[in-house]
Amino acid sequence: MDYASHHVLMVVTICLLFISPSPTHACAVANAPIKLVKDVCGQTANYTFCVEALESHPKTVSALDLVAITKIALELSIANATSSHAYINDQLKSNDTEPAKRPCLKACVSLYNAVVASFKSALLEVTEDKDYETSNYDVAIAGDDANNCEQSLASAGFQDRSITTRNNFVKSFSNIGYVLTNLLYSASTPPPSS
Repeated sequence: MDYASHHVLMVVTICLLFISPSPTHACAVANAPIKLVKDVCGQTANYTFCVEALESHPKTVSALDLVAITKIALELSIANATSSHAYINDQLKSNDTEPAKRPCLKACVSLYNAVVASFKSALLEVTEDKDYETSNYDVAIAGDDANNCEQSLASAGFQDRSITTRNNFVKSFSNIGYVLTNLLYSASTPPPSS
């Protein structure tokens, strides 16, 4: 490397040191989404599930506020509920399904239509309408509908571990969404005047 190139490289390096944020600042910014996820998940019923679910989404590392984390959580909720709906619908249509189980599965398919719709409504209410109170209600209803699917199966004497697992996932996503939308609602509501 000749003297001129070496000199230019050194000047650029020194300039970058002065205009770049400190390494400590860079680490703090990089850790902000992780801290936010852990703070939120600490308020949910299943901390481990919440952290693992949110950190599984590639956009979580760049989510710096509650709206971004809520959007991610609701997108994951929709994907999970849509997959569960398809699974239950396939079970309903399967020739191997016991005829006595079909009415329960039909109820669950209908309930999962509502679960998916509730999560989709909540996402629109958060991202477009900024109606956090209604989105809070919608995510709660999604969990109730998954619970109703479980009760439909149980009341007819059927146990299906795969559907139970899927119902539990929806209830966990519902809880995460409930915590997040409640935090958004609380942050957007002015304190009462004294």
